[in-house]
Amino acid sequence: MLNTLKDSFKQAVISIKKHKLLFLLLFITQLVFLVAASTILMKFSISIGDSINEFIEPLENLANVPEEEIMTALAPLAEKYEHYEQMLKNLTLFVVYMYVVYIAVNGFNWSLSNLIVNRKAQFIRFQIKFKILFLTFTLPIIAIINVTAKYVFSIDQIGTSVLFYFIIAIIFAYFMYISFALIDYAKKIKEIPKVIKKALTTGIENILIILPTFFVVMGLPLLCVYIISTQLEANFFLLLSLIAVLILIINWGRITFITVIKNLEK
Repeated sequence: MLNTLKDSFKQAVISIKKHKLLFLLLFITQLVFLVAASTILMKFSISIGDSINEFIEPLENLANVPEEEIMTALAPLAEKYEHYEQMLKNLTLFVVYMYVVYIAVNGFNWSLSNLIVNRKAQFIRFQIKFKILFLTFTLPIIAIINVTAKYVFSIDQIGTSVLFYFIIAIIFAYFMYISFALIDYAKKIKEIPKVIKKALTTGIENILIILPTFFVVMGLPLLCVYIISTQLEANFFLLLSLIAVLILIINWGRITFITVIKNLEK
């Protein structure tokens, strides 16, 4: 296992050095994606946060209400349900916008990364397969969220629901990333089900190798984002440098992940 990871890390660096211009282009397109995604996140995070506070605050105050006054205190909560519905509406719009940006821009990033590793320039076909796979793995998550939000979780179970959705998202993202790395396994569009089946078997059979790689690929950028969030008041040059490091880590991680899957398929 360690040898596979070690060799993959070295090969990823070698591939980047061999394709400096492609990696530079990948840097630019990744920057475009981050700017677009950050803009959408900032736009919706404030409105969603306000809606959450509007209906959670009264629930937290119930702990201090005497038992004989509970029914009276519960009466105004019905009016707060509209904030819950507004939060779901904003969350849906957020997901839709992120869908569009991810498919349009990040699909191109995966194409460039695949080209750097595998030297296969089938951009149009790759984009089509990427979009189909992305929808295949994300639409079920949206369906699960809609169903559970309406019929499983109540308003006062927001903490439990978020943890549940996080676990589901990690599982789907794990196999989705593997499928992206295996896109070339489908020579034709109609063979995409083979990619999905291969991603499931590969992800399960090689979980001890792929899962740590997946967490590194996902975790390092998150750590970098956290560091950036603590330095927002730092000088402009330092902030730009940290953003550049973030982009390099994301691109290196994607290329490394594809390389790991490639080596496992040999």
